[in-house]
Amino acid sequence: NNPEKNYAKFNLSLTKKLHPKIRLGVFTAVADPNTLVKNIQEHLKSQGRSEEELPIERRFYPDHHPFSLGEVKEVLALGINIICTRKDLVKIPQEYRDKFIEARIDVEFSPSDFEATVHKGVVL
Repeated sequence: NNPEKNYAKFNLSLTKKLHPKIRLGVFTAVADPNTLVKNIQEHLKSQGRSEEELPIERRFYPDHHPFSLGEVKEVLALGINIICTRKDLVKIPQEYRDKFIEARIDVEFSPSDFEATVHKGVVL
């Protein structure tokens, strides 16, 4: 049992159904976008999606990047299912938010693993 690795479980859900015939994309400005993509792919696999349906378009920006209107319109012009986080969604102009699919991530902590991690001095 490695407490540094096991103290939290990430549960991802999407706010909208994906159109099965349209490609996927991730539009994000989070610190670790590759982990987000990995969580999305795991979620889609658990829903019975094939490798061909996993996110292929990636638009990554630096953490806390304020999206420009041009960036938002550019990604929407791709005509694909666009997934982003709540942190990203609030930076998108209100009139375009309904065109994005929010990836909601809930963190579930295991009390014993979390406590062991804190006692070892691991910074979260």
